[in-house]
Amino acid sequence: MIKFFKDNLAMIWKIVLTQIGMMVFGLIVVLSTSMINPVLCHIAGGLSILMYLFVLYSHFIEKGNEDKIKIDGGRMEKKNFYGLFVYLASQSLNIVLSVGTIVTYYFTDSEVETFMNRVYATFKIITHYYNGAFLSITKLTPDFPFIYLLLMIPGAIVCFLSYFYGIRGVKHFMPEPKKITNERKR
Repeated sequence: MIKFFKDNLAMIWKIVLTQIGMMVFGLIVVLSTSMINPVLCHIAGGLSILMYLFVLYSHFIEKGNEDKIKIDGGRMEKKNFYGLFVYLASQSLNIVLSVGTIVTYYFTDSEVETFMNRVYATFKIITHYYNGAFLSITKLTPDFPFIYLLLMIPGAIVCFLSYFYGIRGVKHFMPEPKKITNERKR
């Protein structure tokens, strides 16, 4: 496990920085539009999620295309689940926060103010804002702590598929443009 972190630290760090950047972006977009209109808030939140997934896609399709050259040259073995494992490794803080939120949720008491209520509130606030790109979704489900683990699923799927297709030579999902030649056709 430690060897995996050492070997892939640059990619893991890139995804962590993407998460932090999208956290700030999501907070700015969703909090500023929520004051104007709740519908606009959810539209902006959806666009924030799409942007986050697109940035993850671009990171891993690029990494897959780089690794394809090494695989074709025989310098590297094909690792189909690399994108998924790197994404989960980069989300380790998010997993710890989410599990902490879930565990403390079951020790809270709604009728009496207890220490565990404060711990749960702290975990929930930190986890809520760490998932800033998904802020419009987490606002819809205030007392469902499993949402924070569920929010990692789209990113995991995108990272897995983009790297998987990247090592197979797919540059993007758009069709290649037709090349125009100067020859006349009769």
